[in-house]
Amino acid sequence: MGSPLSGEGDGGAVTLLPGRAPLASGRLLDGLRWVGASDTWGLGRAADGLGDLDGDGLAEIALGAPASDRIWLVPGESPPTPGDRAIRTVPTGLLGAPGDGFGVAVAGLGDLDGDGRLDFAVGAAYGASEAGEVWLIAGSSELPAADQAVEDVAWARISGQSAYDGFAGTARAIAHSDLDGDGLSDLCVGASSADGAGADSGSVVVFLGGSGWPADLAAADADLHIDGPAPTGTEGYYGPAFGTALQALGDWTGDGRDDLAVSAIYDDAAAENAGAVFLMAGAAALPATQRATDAWATLQGDDADARLGVSMAAGAQGDARWLLVGGGRLDDEGVRTRLAWRLSSAGADPGIHGVSAAAEASFEGAGSTVALLDMDGDGRLESIVGGSDGLWLFSSGGL
Repeated sequence: MGSPLSGEGDGGAVTLLPGRAPLASGRLLDGLRWVGASDTWGLGRAADGLGDLDGDGLAEIALGAPASDRIWLVPGESPPTPGDRAIRTVPTGLLGAPGDGFGVAVAGLGDLDGDGRLDFAVGAAYGASEAGEVWLIAGSSELPAADQAVEDVAWARISGQSAYDGFAGTARAIAHSDLDGDGLSDLCVGASSADGAGADSGSVVVFLGGSGWPADLAAADADLHIDGPAPTGTEGYYGPAFGTALQALGDWTGDGRDDLAVSAIYDDAAAENAGAVFLMAGAAALPATQRATDAWATLQGDDADARLGVSMAAGAQGDARWLLVGGGRLDDEGVRTRLAWRLSSAGADPGIHGVSAAAEASFEGAGSTVALLDMDGDGRLESIVGGSDGLWLFSSGGL
């Protein structure tokens, strides 16, 4: 889990937490921590597991440092040795063009093009003349060296539609989900400042998995375009910002196709900038266009400036599926705090069966990153909430 304002000179840090038993609720202090320096500012703003890219039996992790226009590909190790290590010692990664914000988003994609190899994506917020872009890269037995240019190894590039659309411009703006149920990953990309339904309403585009991808694509070439909710004019400087964070849900509705959660952190249907998360259903034949209002369920922020949906994590436990959602609020001193929520679905009714506070967290930055993991191997999920003050674990008693 990332802490982009930690490390030397706010160079950022990422902590790899080993599972163990027994567990106790509280702050998580141990683990392997990759630490940045002053020239890797923002390390940990984006991080994701990629699966076993090189076929050695261990999964790799991608860590983005967009202010440095690079990502590191951290090789797997078993077991990881706790302690701090300098990120500059990792020999594998990719380098983007200066000033493109390469590494603002990273995501493992599964097998996107059906060639039997795992793929992953990296977002560059200001690439393609500031329209934003996504680079698609395949796994290989030889991982690229840390200073390898991304254009030398990527098999495709997707450009945003217009300058300042925010295409792949946030840390969680890229996800994959088998929305049409054909067994292949589908690529989902958010553009939180796109103007499809009004200024900064936001949008999400979906490219269906399969063979025959061109080397150069544009957002307009997507198979599905989902426009966010129309602005009401009360969101302040921003519109709803649909597409800020995306989270694959698995098959929540029980129809054999995966579903997708999309946040709009400045949505004000419940209160000004309360935020909302829209649950979009997969389908065997997806339409070419949708609206956020086509969601089969919506989770609303509870009060003004809650900014629900800054971060999300999903997991399954028994026949229930869970979604943990982080939000952000500014208190009287301007310190950013977060609330984390979870909801579940089980049985024939796919709707939201319950919402409760996963962490009434008051530490600085709480909820800027969240995770749902079975850390102790007991078959139940734990909630992990991260912020500037570290990582905190909340026991599975409520799940």
